[in-house]
Amino acid sequence: MTPWYLGITKTPRSYYRGTDIKTQLSLDYHFNPPHETFELAPQLAWWKFKTFQDLVRKDFGSRVKVVQPVWTAFEDHEFRDQPMVKRATFELWKTDQDAARAHLTQYCSDLAIQACQEADKLSEILRNTTPDDNASPDCCFTISVEESTWKKWGFRYQVTYMFKLSDIPANVKVFRRDATATTWTPLETKTPGDFFNGVQCVRFDRSKGEAYVSVGFGRSNTLHLKFANAPSVNFHSATKYYDNRKAAYTLSNDNWGKQTSSNPGAQWKGMTDDASDKYQASVNACRTFRIPVTIAINSRAVDRSLMWYRMREELGRQTPDGSPPSTRRRILAITPSMRFTDTKGRFWDAGTTSSRNSPKSPTDNMCSHSYFPVAMKTQN
Repeated sequence: MTPWYLGITKTPRSYYRGTDIKTQLSLDYHFNPPHETFELAPQLAWWKFKTFQDLVRKDFGSRVKVVQPVWTAFEDHEFRDQPMVKRATFELWKTDQDAARAHLTQYCSDLAIQACQEADKLSEILRNTTPDDNASPDCCFTISVEESTWKKWGFRYQVTYMFKLSDIPANVKVFRRDATATTWTPLETKTPGDFFNGVQCVRFDRSKGEAYVSVGFGRSNTLHLKFANAPSVNFHSATKYYDNRKAAYTLSNDNWGKQTSSNPGAQWKGMTDDASDKYQASVNACRTFRIPVTIAINSRAVDRSLMWYRMREELGRQTPDGSPPSTRRRILAITPSMRFTDTKGRFWDAGTTSSRNSPKSPTDNMCSHSYFPVAMKTQN
């Protein structure tokens, strides 16, 4: 279920067929639809959800347990955001009614597209047959981190684990599963020629007989890996950098919300339009190309109500390849009362100038980053 507000000026292309709206609303079109109306069109939203529904119904008792938590969380997030969306729209309406309509149109479109992406991801999970649970034990691995440390830091960003394989068949696949999940999820296979950053995947080096598996933690402090169609697999090590690359870098952007010349809180008009919030544009560019960036938010933001909304809007925007729902929910927890860390490890309350030296709760650390030893074992 996604919201559609009165006043929006268009809907995403995937939500309608390319026919003039007046024609579609006519009685003749309704009672004498063209023959292609009922032909399968996987790119359209109706068929995406029809496919998703059919997959769930094939084994409703077990599959609803996989789908329901994800979809409930998605809708809960929608409902939580409605008051904020309405406030931002009313603020725009006071000065620019066209901008208010454009804002609502973009919000509804983004959420509708995100719903389709969620349906596609869940459909793909349901399509994949669970790997043979009788597979050789040396092809199954468990990765865990101390629970208290996981609750404090999350460890969602991917770490790459190197495995040695006696042979790498063309049909070899790698699957992951959180300890609390019942379904295995296939990891996308990447090649040396692919451009990618910060995604969960596996890359094989057939000349060396190696597999580089990049995964992060999800809903628990334990995750499982399984190699299918691989004769023999042995864990080798955790690589120094993501995907066993030769170097890493850090990118930071300071003082989002402070400089009026950066148009804080301005309506989003695209990454390359200078009328947009320039800090939002920089974050959008990094997220579009999967480039990690640390953004520092100025607690004395200019035009605060719209400023905080723009931050939440950008950090909650769906990335091109889709972000994990749990990650989006955590990012969207940003409010004017959020606490942030500085380079000295002090914790600051947004909207104040006071600091302290220790967090009150694990969520205080959500803007911090660190590495801890991770334990790995072969399942028996």
